[in-house]
Amino acid sequence: MQKKAIYLIQEPGCLNPYSGAFQHITMGVKELSKFFNIKLFLNTNSIELKDFAKNINPAQNKKETIKKVSQRGYVYGSLMDFNILVKNLFKIPKLYFFFNKSKIKFCI
Repeated sequence: MQKKAIYLIQEPGCLNPYSGAFQHITMGVKELSKFFNIKLFLNTNSIELKDFAKNINPAQNKKETIKKVSQRGYVYGSLMDFNILVKNLFKIPKLYFFFNKSKIKFCI
């Protein structure tokens, strides 16, 4: 019997099919599934990678990202990163109880 594990994703932006993060997650789940019973979660919600269709235009997505950074600046981006960090810190107790309830061996 394979050990039960969770692949935890904290940011929905990592699920863009054209991002490097998505490719990393896909390969990680594929390789870890050979040895473990892996479940993919976005925070505490179970998700499936195949549900994220590749209908996003990568060129349009890149233009939107560049436009957002140039409009708001790097200080704004740094503050948003700090905001994400603080929000994730407050989620730790909820995730801890979720992991204990799931009876997993480890979390990635």
